[in-house]
Amino acid sequence: MHVIDNTAAPALAVTPLIGEALRRAQPARVLEIGPGAGLWPAVLRSVSHEHEPHVELIAPPGPGVPAHRAYDAVHTGDASALLAALAGPWDCVLIDGPLEAIPPAAGAALCRAALAKSGYVIALAPWGISERPAETNGTTPHASNGANGLHHAWTPTLLAGLPVLRQIAYESAAAPRVALILGKEDPRLLRRLNVPPIEHDLPVVRTLGDDLDRVLDRISEQSFALRSIRGHALHRAATRVSRTGAWNAVRWAATRNRGIVRVEVLSGEARILAARANSGEPGVPWDVAEHGAEWREIRDDRAAHGVALTASRGSIRFALDADPCVSVAGPARLRVTRAGRSESIDVPAHATHIYPARESWLGRAPARNHAASSITLDVPAAPTPEVVGPPARPAEFLPEHAAFIEQMRSSTSRAVAIHCPRWLGITSSTRALFPVTYPVPMHEGVDPLRYTTQQVDYHAHVLAEAGVEHIVFSGGDEMHFHLLLRLRELRPQVRADMLWHACYLQFKEDYNWRILRLWMDAARAGLVSSIGVVKAGMDEFFRSLGIPSKLVMNMVPGDVMQPPTDEELGAGTHLGMWLSSIGYRKIPHAMLAAVAMTPDAVLHAAGLDARCNEVIDALAIRCAVREPRPVPHDELLGHIRRTHVSMYVTFAECCPMLPLESMQLGVPCLLGPASHLFEDAPFLFERLVVPFPDRAEVIARMARRAADEREGIIDAYRAYAATYNERAAESVRAFLA
Repeated sequence: MHVIDNTAAPALAVTPLIGEALRRAQPARVLEIGPGAGLWPAVLRSVSHEHEPHVELIAPPGPGVPAHRAYDAVHTGDASALLAALAGPWDCVLIDGPLEAIPPAAGAALCRAALAKSGYVIALAPWGISERPAETNGTTPHASNGANGLHHAWTPTLLAGLPVLRQIAYESAAAPRVALILGKEDPRLLRRLNVPPIEHDLPVVRTLGDDLDRVLDRISEQSFALRSIRGHALHRAATRVSRTGAWNAVRWAATRNRGIVRVEVLSGEARILAARANSGEPGVPWDVAEHGAEWREIRDDRAAHGVALTASRGSIRFALDADPCVSVAGPARLRVTRAGRSESIDVPAHATHIYPARESWLGRAPARNHAASSITLDVPAAPTPEVVGPPARPAEFLPEHAAFIEQMRSSTSRAVAIHCPRWLGITSSTRALFPVTYPVPMHEGVDPLRYTTQQVDYHAHVLAEAGVEHIVFSGGDEMHFHLLLRLRELRPQVRADMLWHACYLQFKEDYNWRILRLWMDAARAGLVSSIGVVKAGMDEFFRSLGIPSKLVMNMVPGDVMQPPTDEELGAGTHLGMWLSSIGYRKIPHAMLAAVAMTPDAVLHAAGLDARCNEVIDALAIRCAVREPRPVPHDELLGHIRRTHVSMYVTFAECCPMLPLESMQLGVPCLLGPASHLFEDAPFLFERLVVPFPDRAEVIARMARRAADEREGIIDAYRAYAATYNERAAESVRAFLA
């Protein structure tokens, strides 16, 4: 095992590794915090091929002149203060030196402050337990020059509070150090850098040695295998077939060409550098591209495979995925088409990224010395509402939206709650809480992730024309956020709030975490007044972050019905299980086992996946209703009335609507211990809230008791609901105030 050791210039030990990270990240604007030796500008310019990087420096005060010529600007003084004062944002902040001279907590705070203004942070810090005496006279970066060695060592515990993508430990003058790559998101996939992981008990960077030979052997073998496949007659024949019109016709009949991105060269000469099925993924092999003989391969270091496809005429097609990215270079004029939407794009000579599934198709503009790309929208002659949306002109509003505009103009209410019909629970909650609601997208069958600028623009015009003064984005899909931005352009005075319907566990889910951060940033920027929550206590969490927040209590208004009688329901104990989705938060198998433990049980269920059906068959559960998909909401209420008890024993919730709806219909509902429901009603809590949601025998006992005592339970709920619904209505008024 080898240890990298460079006592004269410690950063040189990991320069190749950081250089590889910078090569992949291709940052356009970089801020260095350190003594200003000029190393990192040199590394940046050697690995940059998309643009000329703009590099600024924050240098410590005192003697010593930084290498001014290596930097576009130099700022001297306290790093924390200067970092807060500089405008930003930065693509990357490099911290090399200051973390040695300040306590680790202050260093972590500096890293977090840098992350607030940049996409990535690369920091070099002392690591482990230093044998040198600590100096605590410096409390801010650049307070000490660290001349006596490493003063403040970082530990694994400190890293737990930072978004570390990669961490590389190494030795310098027998003192351990660590190089950190930090990022709130990771669009350039730096997490996948081919560098050794840290080992806390032996903080060194291993040289590859013999491992390098093995890696090169594997690469050689894989390259030979790929060449053999490409040269095989069957592969060549399949490639020729896939590039014919007949193949495209067959695929269109099967898939309507969903996911197909077509690039047509209108003028100039275009280079396709990469086509990625989803942004951030590796480029697809050129063998799967569909094109004519006018396209040829040419070496280009900017390309995903070191080889680009180039042509001065003709078109090329790629079968990509939900968030495709096509990297191109020119100069050329292209027409890019996907899902019925077509845009003409003037591409400059440098690499340009096109995202055909997003609202804005072009990626980030280059830093400097390049002409800006221009983009022109080409609207298809007869678009369908699902693809492009209705035209955004008042004269062509759809009838239901024209009626909505007239309704709002004649109403004293100016508040509207936006919701996505696909999310059944959120839709039910929104309609129960707010008097005026507006669905975006328009229908349950439309995926909110597949939206276009035209759709957003159309709905913004409807709301502006209606004179809406207050918008509540209930659920807050990404489409809703862009609707907010467009509506503010039309009506700058409009007030907006967001109502969050997810729980803490959903931080794990990529989409929910991404949109939550989007709305949190919007709240901090003043674009939304507050973030309301339906999970009790989460308002305290947001307020602790400085974001105004209030609890909005879900409710189902209306008179509570009497339970259905045994004569209405028939023989057996009829148990309902109504699933909108199955995942780690809502796992139904303990409930199915509880049904199997109830001798006379008859199951009424919807939203069942293949495993649920296997369990039902294996346990010989008798079923009256057995639907693979969730039932529509208006049908669901009738289904619930045909059961003794509903079962909704889930592992994580905000405030579920189904228990409230079931109880209002006169049918007791079992639920898990994850929400605030009935915590202030001991009689109901004891009979309805399952304390152990993964214990089938507990669920079965409570289901039997709820069925036997359903009249008493519903009587108690009727009395409880009168005051609960009033408190819930007051929480809505307070949220809107």
